[in-house]
Amino acid sequence: MRHDVLIIWGHGLPDLDRVLDLVRATEGFTIRRILVRDIDDMPRFVRSVYNFDYAPYRHLIDKTKYLLDVTPRAAFIVLENKQPEEHTVGTGRFAHTECRRMTALKRAVRERFNPTVDGKPTEHHVVHGTDHAGQTIATLNLLGYRKVDDLLGGTPTILETPDHLPPKKQWTLQRVELSKAYARIANAPGEALAHRVVPVRQTPHAMYLAAERGPYEQYWRCYGGDLFHEDHAPQAFDRLNERFDYLGEDYPDSYLLLEPLDDERYVLLDGVHRAAILLSQGNTHIIAAVADQHVISASEISTGSIDLHRVFDQTQPHEFAVMKSLPKGSPEPGSDIDLLCTDKVALGKQLMRNCRSLINDGYTIRLRDLPETNQAHLDILHGDKIALRLDLHEGLGAYQHIPVKETFAQRLMDRREYAAVDCPKGLLQLPVPDATDNLVLRYLEYQEWFDRRPDKIKHAEHIADRFASDPSATKTFYERLMQATNQRPTLPALRYCNLNLKRQCVWALWSLRDKLAYRLKGLRNIAVMALTRPGEFLSKLINKLTPSALRSRALQHKA
Repeated sequence: MRHDVLIIWGHGLPDLDRVLDLVRATEGFTIRRILVRDIDDMPRFVRSVYNFDYAPYRHLIDKTKYLLDVTPRAAFIVLENKQPEEHTVGTGRFAHTECRRMTALKRAVRERFNPTVDGKPTEHHVVHGTDHAGQTIATLNLLGYRKVDDLLGGTPTILETPDHLPPKKQWTLQRVELSKAYARIANAPGEALAHRVVPVRQTPHAMYLAAERGPYEQYWRCYGGDLFHEDHAPQAFDRLNERFDYLGEDYPDSYLLLEPLDDERYVLLDGVHRAAILLSQGNTHIIAAVADQHVISASEISTGSIDLHRVFDQTQPHEFAVMKSLPKGSPEPGSDIDLLCTDKVALGKQLMRNCRSLINDGYTIRLRDLPETNQAHLDILHGDKIALRLDLHEGLGAYQHIPVKETFAQRLMDRREYAAVDCPKGLLQLPVPDATDNLVLRYLEYQEWFDRRPDKIKHAEHIADRFASDPSATKTFYERLMQATNQRPTLPALRYCNLNLKRQCVWALWSLRDKLAYRLKGLRNIAVMALTRPGEFLSKLINKLTPSALRSRALQHKA
């Protein structure tokens, strides 16, 4: 897959909707963004666009001269090219890579929409298209984007959000009354550019689905490509309506995104088209994601235990392991399950789908993403109380006191075992680290938190009990700990591990180097003081050399 850009020049803009229809009907392409821009300096812009063209320079001048007289405005259609068929064309210094599919699409657009003279098509092309990824990046640079991800939003997250939304601290999945959902709609042309907040049923989108098509068609003509960059032309809206299945198999994670407007109402951050379709289908309540929602205790909520079978359904394909301790079959309120995973986003999406089914039982689901530690908290709530927390860790980079090797997490995954949890509805098999990796994880947890969380002493006590009951575990623990961390080994580790002579010498030299570095640093500080603060230096020197100071140090030495 790659991304391409079609530029529809000013004389082709009257046919933009029909060009978009042609692109949608072309297999292998998906329209990701539509941007319409005014061009301040047309000659310079044309030169920049064709700077990467491989035709001879004189040919380019003749080829693009007509563009200097067209309307200085263009549409940029960003495409996802799912099945590029790249090949090399031209010879010598004119050899370059092209995509057969993209070339065929440009040819089709030109044959249908190029201006004609006496019924014959001219070479005044209405479209220019990129040949390879370099040209795509160069074209986006002209629009102010450094790379494709800056436009499309390239960082995957557990909850799918459009790139134009500012980051939110948390999202809550809950049932929302559609009648309480409102939308921000741009003012009509001629009025000051602003938004008004209206119920979904009063939006042009809902009117369109109720056979009153005019307001939405005008809305798209005015703002499509300017304010709205996604493909929501009337034809695309019709196609969405025909095949729409909210949170269905094709789009299981595309929630309506809402924000509290007041105590009763919500405003849509994303999903006005989908909300209008849901309303037209007769839905009164939907499951939506609400940003930064304060969850209030409910008077009537389910008090039954959480079925872990439902929580961990269909998670077998994902690489993860339950860290430190297995959950109980009926987790106590407020308990948490730590999950180490290789792909936090994929596992988090699956867990959210599973937990979504609990909403009908009176629960709400809260998601908190913690990018600074590469973690995510998925909380199952009873009212405003946590019934169960799933703590997702992608890798072990969250530990600050002991640096952990990047390779250790994957090795831990390769050594996983399966343990049975006795649940009310039968045994649940969950992946867990092997016994030695479990001790290492407990040690890391204790070292990270012991000065702030006194309760973490339980991990040190567990390790001590294990050593007392199985002394042979001590050696394997220290060997595995040294494989896991970049920390230099402690004396117990050196005592328990069979180390080769080379490694012992290396660690001895490290120790000697550290001692010398400490002494040299002290001498450097003394020299700096002597040069920059001679008075203070002499005072301290005289004080150390006085008989009373010497006698005091001698007494301390004897004691």
